Amino acid sequence: MKTKAKKLVTLILTALLVLSILPMNVFAAQREVTASSTASITINNAVENDVLSAYKVVDITYNATKNTLTYEWNSNFADYFAGTTSYNATAYTVEQFAALTDDSAELKTLLAGLPNYIANKSIAPVDTQTVTAGGTATFAGLAMGEYFIRPTSTTSVYQLMLQKVEPTVSGSKYVIDDVTFTAKHKEVTVDKTAAKTSVTKNEKV
Repeated sequence: MKTKAKKLVTLILTALLVLSILPMNVFAAQREVTASSTASITINNAVENDVLSAYKVVDITYNATKNTLTYEWNSNFADYFAGTTSYNATAYTVEQFAALTDDSAELKTLLAGLPNYIANKSIAPVDTQTVTAGGTATFAGLAMGEYFIRPTSTTSVYQLMLQKVEPTVSGSKYVIDDVTFTAKHKEVTVDKTAAKTSVTKNEKV
């Protein structure tokens, strides 16, 4: 009996040890969706002190009675994706937009005019965050939808950042969880080369 008890204790201690070394996000509890559900988007590998802004381009609405989700353009961006402005001449439905591959040439072309559209229309971001010393920025309490995240103060060039706060199916219900992704970027360098190695007075270089 003592031997069995010792084995049981050993198994319990081993299990506790394994649990203690697993990352905490393994145990992040998914929340059952309600009409007012929110979640966070955390960006890793960003540049310290860069300022990132999040703009909601797609609204996702949950209907509790029907247990369904609907997707539509956010009112601030409906004209842009309708292809009726000088910033973008091609119309896209939300479904067509969702089918585009990340970092594809078509997606890059579609979104190329978005920063100027945002600036000229004076569209306010849903949230703005400054990247911490650890290269992280978190947008908390975001309503369900798809977000275009862009640097508004940086010396780097970031790849397109589109992320969804979107419910997923778990059994017969929808659940929602926080989102984490890794940014990709590169520093901008400017090489300056003199046109001449020497000049005379009043001569332009």
